[in-house]
This record gives sequence, C-alpha cells and structure tokens, in this order.
Amino acid sequence: MQSFHNSQITDNAIIGYPLSHSLSPVLHAFVYEKYGLSARMEKLEEKNIERAMQAIRKKPYALIAVTIPHKVEILKYLDEISETARDIGAVNTVINMGGVLKGYNTDITGLEYALGDIQIQDKAVLLLGAGGAARPAAYWAKQKGLNILCANRSQKGAENLVQKFGGGLVSIGQVDPERIGLIINATPIGMYPKSDLSPLPSEFFRPHHSIFDMVYSPLETILLKKARAAGARTISGLNMFVAQGLEQIRLWSGFDTLSYGSQAFEYLRCMLIQPARE
Repeated sequence: MQSFHNSQITDNAIIGYPLSHSLSPVLHAFVYEKYGLSARMEKLEEKNIERAMQAIRKKPYALIAVTIPHKVEILKYLDEISETARDIGAVNTVINMGGVLKGYNTDITGLEYALGDIQIQDKAVLLLGAGGAARPAAYWAKQKGLNILCANRSQKGAENLVQKFGGGLVSIGQVDPERIGLIINATPIGMYPKSDLSPLPSEFFRPHHSIFDMVYSPLETILLKKARAAGARTISGLNMFVAQGLEQIRLWSGFDTLSYGSQAFEYLRCMLIQPARE
C-alpha cells in the first residue's frame, strides 16, 4: 500500500449527519500524535451528499471518513471503488490519491475484529437495519455462510439487502428468539438522541444469544443492558469503531496502526465512561 502521509495535504475530514457525538476526530488525533503526523480531522456536518462532495472537491482532503447517511449514496460520486467496497455496496473511507477519490470499506475490518470469535452453530443472524452500516454486516455473515434474517423499518431497504446478500425478511414480532444466535444492531437506535431506546424488548433475549451493537456511544446501550440482564453475551460497538478507524489511518498513512489498538480502545473507553462518573 502506497503511503500518502508525506504529501502536502495534511487536512482530513469526516462527512455525515449528525456528527456532534462522533469520536472519529478524537481517535484519529490520538493515532496521529503517536506517529508524529501533522494532520487533523475536520467535521463536515452535511445532510446533502452533493453539498458534502462539493466541500470535499473544493479542499484537497487526504482522507475522508464517511458516516450516516452517506455510506451508500457516496459510491456514485467517487472516481474509483475498491473491490470489497463495491461488493458490500457501501463506503466509509475515501482516500485522495492525487485528486483521484477512491472509496474503501473498513467497517468490514471492524466487524471481523469485533466478531472474530463468534460461534453460533446452526443459529441465524438477526440483522437490525438495512442501510450503509448493515451492508458490511450482511457481507460478513454471507462470507461466514450464516443465515441472515433482516428486520428493517423500510421494507424496500430490507428487500434490497436480502436480494444482494441472501437471507429472509422478518418483523421482530415474527421472530422466534430460539432460532437466533447472533443479533447485530446496525440502526442508530440507542445513539443520541435515541439513547434511551432499544430496538428489541427485554423479553426477546436468551442466554445463548450474542448481541453486537454498532452504536459505541454510550458505551453500553439500552440494548446491551437488556441483553446482559438476560445472561446473553454483549459486544460493544467500540471494538468495531476503533478497528475500522485504525484501518482508515493505515490505508492513508501506510503505518501499522493496529499496534495501537489496545491503547486507542482504552483511551476512548475512559472518555465514554467519564460522564457516568460525574
């Protein structure tokens, strides 16, 4: 992988909406300091993808992190797309290669890190959501040969996801919890301003379940609290968030950023639990 950290471009960015609670700039700043990089990450809070891309094209950002709601729509605005990102159908990372914007998906790296030791035997994966965050989860499950059951507010979105990755469409009320081994929340439910909500009721959880919530702030969402109370295994979204962010920086800088994974995780974990202590 070619390194871009010696180029004259030192400004990076994150695009999406909302960004007020995003820790991407914090994670990036932590790693930049470790490697002595003079880069910084700006927040480009924009709902409209066309205006967001105009801002990106206007200023030569070296690395652009992409979050909701732009992960799918941004594909048609890029010059090149990596094979994996194209297969997933979503981009969360853009690297500026001398004016050529190439899209990648490092969410899959984060998922593999967070869920690497998951064993659900003959059980199914219940995937909540069908947007840009859900696509790498569906891709991961398909690569593992797992059966996907997708529940989403928009039936059309769920149909598109199932058509691409296989599996079935369900509503939560139709699902037999005993059939489920892994639950993945790829919706923003549980994140501010919906941090007091859970996409599943308490009675749904079973001790044999593993629950992974992509929401990383708060550190333990209502979903994870309910699941833990039922004796299920819970996995914080912070695991995925740190791993995908480190992979973003590696793609841009060429450095072995994963060597700082444990330090970065602990640094952000302490930041997230601090409000609860005060």
